[in-house]
Amino acid sequence: MESAVSRQGKRVLVVDCDPQADVTFYVGHEVKPSFPTLLEVLNGQIQPEDGIYETSHPNLFLCPADRNLSKIGLYIINTGTAASVLKRRLKGVQDAFDYALLDVQPSISQISLTAAGASEFVLIPCSIFLMKLPREYPAEPKTPIGFRVEERE
Repeated sequence: MESAVSRQGKRVLVVDCDPQADVTFYVGHEVKPSFPTLLEVLNGQIQPEDGIYETSHPNLFLCPADRNLSKIGLYIINTGTAASVLKRRLKGVQDAFDYALLDVQPSISQISLTAAGASEFVLIPCSIFLMKLPREYPAEPKTPIGFRVEERE
């Protein structure tokens, strides 16, 4: 998605909020020990612009992650404002980009919650595999606990 948007001439910041650093790897960025990542941006060791790098793709910039990002959970909790930490840290660079895309791990964690708090919109990619669908559908659809389904006219 980030490549498609940047190819349209929009300046895109990709923030890799996943300790597995898939996006960092995907855009071809090598995290070197002396180069700051999202970890240092979040804990305030550096200014956000010092943790953002140009990529080989035009208009595409990266705030990379590495495995050390998994250590940030306790820090985020102790700030007392966990949901807004990332949003506050990126505020100073928001005018430099047309879009910021935040990639998170596929599980609930403090870093994914703070990424959601920094977001205006959330897209959840999913895939449906035909072989995993039930062959027969129940007469009454099941409703998750705590939710009530109502029909609208």
